[in-house]
Amino acid sequence: MPAFTFVAVPSAVIHAGGDPILVEVSKNYSICLEDLEKKIIETGAKYMVNSYMRGHVPDMDKLMELVKKYNIRMLEDTAHALGVEWKGKQVGKFGECCAFSF
Repeated sequence: MPAFTFVAVPSAVIHAGGDPILVEVSKNYSICLEDLEKKIIETGAKYMVNSYMRGHVPDMDKLMELVKKYNIRMLEDTAHALGVEWKGKQVGKFGECCAFSF
C-alpha cells in the first residue's frame, strides 16, 4: 500500500492477518510504481491495497501491467477518490474489489 494513507488501511491488513508493506509515493502523492515493483520482488507479496489518498491516482496503465506481471490481487480503497477517473474509467473498477468509506 502507498505510505501516504490513513491509519485504517494498514490496520485492516493487520486485522486480516497480513503484514502491511508500505510503498513510497511519487511526487503527486500516489503510489511509486518503481518502489512497488521493488517491494513485490523483495517480499513476494501477492496482494495489495491501493489507496487513492486525496484523489491522487498513479499511472493506472503501468500499475495494471505490474499487477498482471506479478499476479497481484489488487484491492482498491477509493474512500478519497469518489468520482475520480483514469482515462474515462472510474477508480475502484481496476482491482478485484473496492471499498468506499466515510
